Amino acid sequence: MLASPLRQALGAHLGKVLTPEVAAAIEVAAAGRADEMTNPVRFGHVTHGEYVIRVERFADIADELHHLHVAHWAQTEKARHHIPMNPDYLAVMARERAGRVLQFTVRAGSGELVGNLRMFLAESHHTQTPFASEDTVFIKPEHRGGFTVMALLRFAEDCLHSLGIREIRFTTKHVNRVDVLMRRAGYEAVSTEFVKFLKD
Repeated sequence: MLASPLRQALGAHLGKVLTPEVAAAIEVAAAGRADEMTNPVRFGHVTHGEYVIRVERFADIADELHHLHVAHWAQTEKARHHIPMNPDYLAVMARERAGRVLQFTVRAGSGELVGNLRMFLAESHHTQTPFASEDTVFIKPEHRGGFTVMALLRFAEDCLHSLGIREIRFTTKHVNRVDVLMRRAGYEAVSTEFVKFLKD
């Protein structure tokens, strides 16, 4: 009798410490999907002043990214501060292994992670056009300036274009005026999102 995909996945990881990456690997294997992640090495890197911009595996740097996530949440998600931040990094890792996430990073000369841009990849249900949707873009305040964010956006656009992406979507919060940056980068405002929080 053949073992179920879940048993096969668990058996392949017996004796390993259950890290987030191992858990994501088990989840993907149990679902019967192969690792389809795009190899970050194919994109190379660019330098901008002292900073190095590249694609890295989310699964490899989730702990580093979490510190940026906390800072980003505090700065841009004031409308949601009554809801505790509770990210599902395992879901992001599973999407990454399915080839549906690109994690861009900005590192200072010291190697410190000081900024990131995460893009989810999908196809439009209306046109079947491949598109990328921004999940987060953030650079630590003390590392802003010098057009580093513009270098990050341009690098991301080049990488996404090389994958056949033809539409890139960003959302901006009114609290941080990122809309000014996006217009300067050639993006056009095409919609407004409305949110209502339902009370218990």
